[in-house]
Amino acid sequence: MKYMAISLLILLIPIASAINYTLNYSTIYQHDDSKIKIESDDLDTHDVKIFIEDGGVTVSEIYDEKWQAPFHYIIGAYPETKEFTIRTNYSGSANLCARLRRSGKTSYSEVCYPIIIAISRPSIKINDEDPIKNATVFQPGNSSLDTQEIRENYTNEKITLNKPSDIVTKEGQKEKIIIVGFASIAIALIVFLALKKL
Repeated sequence: MKYMAISLLILLIPIASAINYTLNYSTIYQHDDSKIKIESDDLDTHDVKIFIEDGGVTVSEIYDEKWQAPFHYIIGAYPETKEFTIRTNYSGSANLCARLRRSGKTSYSEVCYPIIIAISRPSIKINDEDPIKNATVFQPGNSSLDTQEIRENYTNEKITLNKPSDIVTKEGQKEKIIIVGFASIAIALIVFLALKKL
């Protein structure tokens, strides 16, 4: 019984140390700096690793006083720094991943978002003015639309596309496996003890 209590304690320690967080980002473009923001209520100091991977291969760099491969954590970066800059030469489907771990610990919490890296950023400018604010929209049957109406309806909000709302991380899958495994062992042990008393 003593060993079972110790085993339970050892199994639950990694689960209790996980941090809940999300990543906030806009479209990621090939050959362009992209800002990735970590959003969490946890204010403990964490080491940070943010990267883009495709099929297990890291295809990005992260800026921490210089551009570097994201193989190592940025030590003690969060919560002092919540926004990080990455870049990639890759285009197409990939995963944007982040790992946070409490400073001095080895277990980490990971989230990954499926993304599509666009080839290049659209660069439409007319006389250094915002083309949307100064646009005239033409529609079939309507020769023009009031540009004042367009200016009033224009907002400068960030639009996030293809950001999944329910993500199951590798860490979350490991937790489920550990819980199911522990429950199975506990049930087997109870059945064994019950049969032994008969």
